[in-house]
Amino acid sequence: MRQFESLHQRLVEVGPHGLSQQVLFLLLRWLSVIYGLIVRLRSLAFNVGLRTVYHTRIPVVAIGNLAVGGTGKTPMVDLLLRYAQQKDLRAAVVSRGYGGSFQGEVGIVSLGEGPLLSADEAGDEPCLLARRNPQAVVLVAAKRRLAIEYIERHNCADLIILDDAFQHRQVARDLNLLLVDTRKPFGNGLLLPAGILREPPSAVSRADLICLTGEPAAENSYTWDKPAVRVRNFLANELISLQGEKCSFTDIAGKKVVAFAGIARPERFFLALEKKGVVLQERLALGDHVVYDQQTIQKIIAEAANADLLLTTEKDAVKLSARSLPCPCFSAGLEICIEEESTFFSHLDRVIGRNHHMPLAKELLEILACPKCKGEVSLQQVDSAEELVCSTCHLAYPIRDGIPVMLIDEAETVES
Repeated sequence: MRQFESLHQRLVEVGPHGLSQQVLFLLLRWLSVIYGLIVRLRSLAFNVGLRTVYHTRIPVVAIGNLAVGGTGKTPMVDLLLRYAQQKDLRAAVVSRGYGGSFQGEVGIVSLGEGPLLSADEAGDEPCLLARRNPQAVVLVAAKRRLAIEYIERHNCADLIILDDAFQHRQVARDLNLLLVDTRKPFGNGLLLPAGILREPPSAVSRADLICLTGEPAAENSYTWDKPAVRVRNFLANELISLQGEKCSFTDIAGKKVVAFAGIARPERFFLALEKKGVVLQERLALGDHVVYDQQTIQKIIAEAANADLLLTTEKDAVKLSARSLPCPCFSAGLEICIEEESTFFSHLDRVIGRNHHMPLAKELLEILACPKCKGEVSLQQVDSAEELVCSTCHLAYPIRDGIPVMLIDEAETVES
């Protein structure tokens, strides 16, 4: 699998060399055309209202990207969780749980007291977020609407963070954060599988705020029509062993170090270690979301035969056991810094301030009735606000501070 990923990366970043690669790349381009047609039809269905969108009264912030690969989504989610805690808000993360074995409707990774599911079950990123933020609620669900309904029923969050959800349009969001790698924002400009794009560049228009990650390349001259902030990811100074022991990069100076990583861009991790002054004996690049089976562990053991210690990423560390490795293994976490803090947090604060109130429970909706005809009412979006609408009387009753105002004098007439 890693060999195929390397070949795909070369085709996308460098282009095909030789007849066999040119034939393969031509096939990939045809597949990209088919994939692009599906993506555009799906987007059109949402734009014209043919696909339903779930609305919640809890503020929702979505984080995602246009391209596959690492752009720093997990550190961004971690930042939002810490910010919510500073604001005394209960935050919940809803993730797809990619790479995990969980098959149910909603997987409870954490309910605010640390991880309840393993990385093998929930996926490495949700488990990492639960470990770094034990006060947070972390859920995994293939249908993220089901996780949000769980949050609403149990009233366990004041803010919902949708991880890797820019393309997940089935759930409405109040703030759409798009992370873009400034080194090559759109890769070779092609959609998957001939390129790295999940959607065409025009999808940037759905973003409320663009977060520019990575070191900007001099040749890139992209201009953004949306507000943008620069984000820097860097390795924390503290290293943590699989047993929980802590040390610094200074403490490992002069050690024989072997580094391994199962992330989208392992070479960036290795380079960051070298910038910290670590001299690497060996570098072992594994596939993204790698499963640490016996074969993979044996590969690490072979590379670490003469090593004093191993270094890996936090995402990899949550899937490892110290008992299976021949020498101490430490993980290096990522920290995040936003250069235009005022712009970033003003967008976030507007969302929190505008929507921070209790959700309208489903049980309440079931017993409410139109005071005029005694018929059923439904929760609908009317002129950018949620109201309770009676389809028989064509009346919309307002909701103020989370409380339905079921008075005929307060209702407005809506078109049929």
